[in-house]
Amino acid sequence: MNANDNASLAKELRDRLDYFEEAFASGDMKALADTFYTEDAVVEGRGMSPQVGRRAIAEAFEGARSAGLSRIKVDSSEPPRMSGDLAYQFITNDNDFAGQTEVHRALIVWRRTGDGWMCEVDFFTPVQ
Repeated sequence: MNANDNASLAKELRDRLDYFEEAFASGDMKALADTFYTEDAVVEGRGMSPQVGRRAIAEAFEGARSAGLSRIKVDSSEPPRMSGDLAYQFITNDNDFAGQTEVHRALIVWRRTGDGWMCEVDFFTPVQ
């Protein structure tokens, strides 16, 4: 992948992460899961069993919001890497949770679909 392709991919994925932030803030977790994640995506993190599929992911985010998670801000400054229709990217996100900020480190695996880039795997762990 040349530098222009990588810059284009980085912008496309940044746009998707901006969408994620906005969709989470809107509170419609079903819409977020349906439009950000692939049908059989997996979200998993420390202390959380794997959430497989859009329905489980939406329910997990609804539970997190009910527990006090009010905002997720994603830093995607590290460049993504791509091979064919898959890409991966390391990100850091700040989660506003019950009046405190919890920082997570995550690995996102992206799949290029007919609807653009969708998240296939979202694996995270708190760093604080």
